Parts: sequence; C-alpha cells; structure tokens
Amino acid sequence: MHAMLRGLGAAMALVLLLTGCASAEFAAVNTEPGYYYGFGTGSTEAAAQAAAFQDLVYNTFTQSGSVKKDTRLKAALPEEMKAALVAVALKPFSADKKSATSFSAVYRVKFADWTKAEATRLSGLQSALGGRFQAVTTDTKKSLGDRLADAGRIAKDIDKNGATFALKVGGADSALLGDAIAKWAQAQVAGAQFQFQPAGGLVGTTQPVTVTLTAAGKPLAGMPLTAVWSTESLASTAVLPVTDAKGVASIPYPGDDKFRNQKPVLKVSTRLAAVVDAAFLTALDAGVKGEASYRNAVTLVSLKADEVKVDGGTFTVGSVKQDRRAGSNEKPRTVTVATFFIDRTLVTNGQYRAFLRATDVPQDQWPDFLDGDQGGQDQPVVGVSLADAQKYAQWVSGQLGVAKRLPTEDEYEIAARAGQSTIFPWGDQPPTDGVRANYSGNKKFASTSPVGSFPNGANPLGLVDMVGNVWEWTTSAPVAGMTADPGSVIIKGGSWLDGPNELRISNHRAVDPTETASDRGFRLVRSE
Repeated sequence: MHAMLRGLGAAMALVLLLTGCASAEFAAVNTEPGYYYGFGTGSTEAAAQAAAFQDLVYNTFTQSGSVKKDTRLKAALPEEMKAALVAVALKPFSADKKSATSFSAVYRVKFADWTKAEATRLSGLQSALGGRFQAVTTDTKKSLGDRLADAGRIAKDIDKNGATFALKVGGADSALLGDAIAKWAQAQVAGAQFQFQPAGGLVGTTQPVTVTLTAAGKPLAGMPLTAVWSTESLASTAVLPVTDAKGVASIPYPGDDKFRNQKPVLKVSTRLAAVVDAAFLTALDAGVKGEASYRNAVTLVSLKADEVKVDGGTFTVGSVKQDRRAGSNEKPRTVTVATFFIDRTLVTNGQYRAFLRATDVPQDQWPDFLDGDQGGQDQPVVGVSLADAQKYAQWVSGQLGVAKRLPTEDEYEIAARAGQSTIFPWGDQPPTDGVRANYSGNKKFASTSPVGSFPNGANPLGLVDMVGNVWEWTTSAPVAGMTADPGSVIIKGGSWLDGPNELRISNHRAVDPTETASDRGFRLVRSE
C-alpha cells in the first residue's frame, strides 16, 4: 500500500511539474501512472474544460517528445495538435464546481491509446508531408523562390502538427524531415551573391539599379527581395521586388527629395521569411545579402547632353574670304576628319558638380567660380584646366558607357560652321545686336549666361554658345605662325569678357593648359 501511494505520489508530482499551471486543489486528483493529464480552471464549466484540454494537448506532445516545451506554444496551440487529441480524449476525466464562479476540470489520455492513435496519424503525415517535400526537390518548372516558399510551408505544417521530432526522412535512425528541408534549402542558395549594375558611382532618379542574384553561376529566379537605400541619417521605404527568370530585379532610386545629392548605400537581401514565417527561412535570409555604395547629384539624363552628328570628310578650316579681321595665323588649310558627335551645349556647373561629388573631390579643391554669380546650375563651368576637363570627360564616359573627349580645333571649326563658309556660326552678321551671343557689352548678362540663352546664335546644326559665353578647350597644339610657349594648346570661341571681333569662328588663342580662368570652359565630343 505504501509503495502504491509512493508511486501515485511520484506520478502526481511528475504531472504537476510538467503542467506548471495546475492549482493546489488538483493535488486531490487521484492521478495514475500510464496517463497524460491536463488540468484547468475557469469561471464557467466550459472555460475550465477548455483550459484542461489545452493543458492535456501541451503535456501530451511535450512529454512524449514530439515537440519541445515552449510557453509561447502553450499559449497558442495549433488546431492540428488539438485535433490529434480529440479522438482519444473525447470528454473530461473529472469536472467540479467549486463555487458559483469557480470550476475545475481534468482531462487524461492513456499512453497506450495515444501511442496507437499517434502512430496512425504520423504515418499519414509522413506520407503527405514527405511526398510534398519530394515534389519540391524535383519540380524544376517552379522558380526557386516558389519552391523555397513551399518548403517553408511544409516545415510549418510539421510544426503545427506537433511532429517536429517525430517525422523522419526514412527509418527510425534517419534525419528529421524538418532538418532535411532546412538542409536542402540552404544548399540551393549556397554561395549566393548579388551583382549590382552599376556596381557603384552615380545614380539618378530616372535610371534604376539592377541586381542579379546567382549561386554557383546560376540565376536564382522568383526570389523575393527587400531593398533599402540609407545614409547615416536617412532610410528609404523598403522596395520589395522579386527576381525574374534571369535572377534580375530592378530597384529605383528614392523619389524623396531628401535623397538628392546624397551618398547612400543600397542594401539588398532575400525576404523569404516574410512570405512564409519559417525559422530556417529567417536564417537563410540573414545569409543572402549584399550592398553597394552610390552617389546622387543629378540624374544621368542631365549628364547625357544632346549630341549632334557631324559627318566626316575633307574640309577647309581657318578664315573665310570675307573675314577682313582674320590674322595671319588663321590662314585657310585643308583637313580631313572622321565622323564625330558633338554636344549641343557646354558642360554646366550642375554637371561638373555631379562629377566632383561622385569622385570625392574635397570642396576646397573645387573651381573658384562654382560659387557666386557664375555658379548657377545651368551656367557653363569655368575655372577648369585642360586636365580638369579631360578628367570630367573620362568620368562621364564611364557613367554613360561612351567614349567622350575634348574636340580638336579642326573638329570645333567644322562643327561651328555646319557646312557654311561664314564668319560666325549663324552667318556673317556681327553679334552686336545683343541677341546672338554673350560678349562684353551685350547688355543682357554681366558674366557667363546659362547655356542656350542666345537661341538666335545657334548654327544650322542647332549648336548653341559655339562663340561667346566662354572660350572652349581643344586638344590641338598651336598652328604655324602663332606665338606660343611650349606645351600650349588652342582655345576657341571668345567669351563674355571679349568684344565681338573675338567671337569669329577661325579666331584662336594659344594658352597654358594648366591655367584656369573665369571665361574658360568646354564641351565634349565623341567619335562615331
């Protein structure tokens, strides 16, 4: 008798320890070995029975080793786990009314009954969930993103059915099915990496960054991504693209004005766990990520100036017969040039600032005239040496994917005349009417003018400011008869500081290429 009581006491102590929520009054329940118990109290009989049944479900699954103890699980048991106990615990083992507002209830299920019912249930789950996983691993018609999401749903179904430590891949000694799913998923993205295009540098609001997600050289299709642009003080709203069949997704630059003229980092990662909340997908997302640094100053569209095509051939350059002001070093000569494209406008302060920001040039090394009355966004950049202009050409070539450069003197003249034999780009009439060019005394501007401010001075090709406003750098050496220091190069066009006679197409000066001035800028060309 004492031995039996000791056994019952041990069983009761075990149940009370496992349930963790039983009240002291349940100590009076005559618990027996070989059963799982559940205890509950409530303000109504139904509430007490519901609490007891939930306690039974939790105790049965945790004590049998199918799932781990977790108070969060106990607070929100899946309906699938509850359904598994209904067949073997249809009604309370006992129920008592303690007072008008206090009820208690006890549920129990025999080990043997549970073991038999659970074996049948697990067999069905093994067949169904194992079959679904087999389909996931072999279905190549679906994208990888969809297959990983399906794998996550299978893993969740394993957990919801309380079979985390019960379902195996094969026999009793084989790996857990949940572990096999996680291992398969990890293998699909092993070595995954993002490739960014462009890889860095300047980005604009009109040209998105594209990212390509690959693993072992193969594109990862259908992968949900999260992408965020951020600086030290800003973070954009997350962009949520999905990779296409080639593993590519497009990520636009934030439209918020706060992100203009910033140097943000673009961080991208997968977001599979946001599609299916599975633990192994959360771990996978943490390992599949990448980032690239960018700069934003102006849009790429504004960097890409309108170009005009100039057909190649043999031409006469230098002074024209009717130009009585031409000097002896402007004598006509015959040259041959290949087809080229020339920018319709001069390079502006706005475009040059983008270059300075993108290449991290310290502000104390910026051209002197980027501030003040010559620093407007659309005014031509001045105060740049020949080397400065060539650095800009090299940089913008990389941004636009074309080979931009400075023109030769011959290319400048051929483009400026546009097939005519005239003194000025628009004809032989001097610019003294004040509507064709920016020169000293034009009465409209006291310094450089925004590019294109004198449309009446455009030539037949639509090129503006070919004369006046600023002298333009070329890469040509001085011609015979010019007095010049060694290493000098030619500048063309005249400027806002010069009189109308200096604005003749054939006029040129030889200058030190390292010099900078408030009336010297440039435009770019490229070969066909």
